[in-house]
Amino acid sequence: QHHADNSSLAPVFSPWRLRVAWLLMFAFCTALLAQPGLADLNQWTQTAGPDGGNIQALVVDPSAPTTLYVGTLLGGVFKSTDGGASWRAANTGLTGLVVRSLAIDPITPTTLYAATLDGGVFKSTDGATRWSAVNVGLSASASFPSPVSVVTLAIDPRWLLKIKNLFI
Repeated sequence: QHHADNSSLAPVFSPWRLRVAWLLMFAFCTALLAQPGLADLNQWTQTAGPDGGNIQALVVDPSAPTTLYVGTLLGGVFKSTDGGASWRAANTGLTGLVVRSLAIDPITPTTLYAATLDGGVFKSTDGATRWSAVNVGLSASASFPSPVSVVTLAIDPRWLLKIKNLFI
């Protein structure tokens, strides 16, 4: 789907709302990582998060819960392998740096998908080391004539049954 009107996005990007969104995502991530040796469920850990704009998306590697990926408003994708204590940019091949959504393959967690407002959909098969566009069949709209703009995506929950659909 494509946004018909960018002006409707303005309130979403206020600094206050984005800070609250970051705190909520951090709280969610902390709860996910509440395992022995990682973080006590009743203990909060503060982190600055990655540089690169406001966080728009977060996915956790289901086989390695300390591996996190975030999509940012202006900096592309960032990866952490230590539960968010440190981050590195993971943008090789990613030409769209406004990442609105991320999805991770539950069977092969080194395969990720990124939905961008300025480049369409990208896929990585090596844990976000390299990305390639996978926009065949997607088209621009009158509101976003070029490039292809994707706001969200999701992996079909039947993926575990080998029914591999990516919904955009």
